[in-house]
Amino acid sequence: MAHDFVRCLSVVAAGLALACGGAARAQWTSDPSVNTMVAGGGGDQGTPISALGTDGSVWIALTDSGPGGGYKHAVQRLDTNGNTMFAGNGVLVSPTRTNTATFVFDMEVNASNQAVVAYDNAAIYVQKVLPDGTLAWGPNGALVPNSTNGLGPRVAAFPDGSAAVCWATGVTLNFQRINSDGSMGAAWQLTETGRAQSPSDMLALADGSFILMWVRAEGTNIVTSRKGLKIQKWDASNAQAWGGGTPVDVYASSATPSRGIQNGYFPALASDGAGGAIAAWYDIGATRNAWIQHYFSNGTPRFAVNGVAASTTSSATEFRLSASVAYHPPSDEYTVAYQRSNPTQSQFGLAAQRIRGDGSLRWSPGGQEIAPFSPNPSAFVNVQHLNGNHALITWLLYSGANGPMYVATTRITQFAGQPWFPPVVAAAANNSNKGRLSTVIASQTHAVAVWADGPTGGADVKAQRINLDGSLGDQTNTICDVIDFNNDDSSFDPQDIDAFLSVFSEGPCVPATRTCNDIDFNNDGAVFDPCDIDSFVVLFSEGPCIPCGN
Repeated sequence: MAHDFVRCLSVVAAGLALACGGAARAQWTSDPSVNTMVAGGGGDQGTPISALGTDGSVWIALTDSGPGGGYKHAVQRLDTNGNTMFAGNGVLVSPTRTNTATFVFDMEVNASNQAVVAYDNAAIYVQKVLPDGTLAWGPNGALVPNSTNGLGPRVAAFPDGSAAVCWATGVTLNFQRINSDGSMGAAWQLTETGRAQSPSDMLALADGSFILMWVRAEGTNIVTSRKGLKIQKWDASNAQAWGGGTPVDVYASSATPSRGIQNGYFPALASDGAGGAIAAWYDIGATRNAWIQHYFSNGTPRFAVNGVAASTTSSATEFRLSASVAYHPPSDEYTVAYQRSNPTQSQFGLAAQRIRGDGSLRWSPGGQEIAPFSPNPSAFVNVQHLNGNHALITWLLYSGANGPMYVATTRITQFAGQPWFPPVVAAAANNSNKGRLSTVIASQTHAVAVWADGPTGGADVKAQRINLDGSLGDQTNTICDVIDFNNDDSSFDPQDIDAFLSVFSEGPCVPATRTCNDIDFNNDGAVFDPCDIDSFVVLFSEGPCIPCGN
């Protein structure tokens, strides 16, 4: 059973953390049953959104019912040691909001390490929070014109400090540019007669353009109509840049064959680092599969319309109920993770797939099993790219059909290996209700997971540092470097061995055109010691980091 599986892992993970030496410094903890508090106290704190700052800090936007009536939006920031950087539960960005309901809101962090948040408060507002917590656009944010009663905004934050926001009203997508000083720029709309629309995700590009993916219904009712996905790029002059100026189908809904997007589901976009975007989603059609699609910077889709399926297993045998994707530029491949279920949805598991650039499946046609089938569902599956073409997968794993949950995590190689021991680690082992899990890769050594934790109406927002060797908390003296020793974006190759041995012998990096890492491979403060060799060899064999005497 998955419940017992993760409970066992929790004990092992806690034991490993203690064995690796010492109490956690600052706020990060190595104890998976006691996670770092981001926002708590009276009221209900939840619906966190996390994003990486340019300095390795983690920005977190959340809702908080504690200060006064209604849910207000707040922004908190964790430094690299896990310390909260703003007082209390963070800086309030919607201090006058009194609505007792929470709706979709959004945050993106720009290249100047500024958080831009879009939210509702009887209209659409956008606020820019500077690294020191200053509210750049006034105490209540910038009020977006003609947005009364608007809900569900998506935002793009640009390097020059400006932003763009999108929200829907029925069959119309509304757009507004906001200048760096908070004044309003250009505004425009995209309407499709008879088709309700709702923004799904928005991605800012360095040149001031942005990519938007949205849910598009077959009728005027976004709830009762069958739905697909559309995408478009707007350039810096606000012109539609893809499809000859016409929105492009990501996933076309249809009655025959039956295909559509589930109500309340808003798939995310991932940047390809080159001006394009990658989408992952699941459908509720006849195939019940997980899918991916990649749009290059010029709008060309890499795969056929409706994307590439992550599994060839028939929906008569298995449903796929979620999807998250990471792109690996060095190998030009994708890792997609998804929840599985039997057709009656009484048994659930988790699987992953590696998809090549030509659309073929690298791993088993039915996917690589991560968590076995059990009565325990998974939720909020996250996948991120790691150096060496590895991926980090985090998810919420239920204990029983309706909760409570653990935060589970694993690392998977391009060859479907899981190098941690145990292969799945419980990052949050306290058996409690959880939600809205998100994860960012904060450095070459660790990731940070953020989630809501606690009962409905009384939750807190918590975080956990996940080291990329599978340990938890502040383990900076006992975590190994990445195995790509010569930083050529190719791991587990003979040149890494040559480079390591050359530097260990006080010779040059191999090849000389590369910059090798320092020789203290396991970061225990001792250089040119045999433990660095042991650590490198074991990690190269996809084993755990060896902290030796620490």
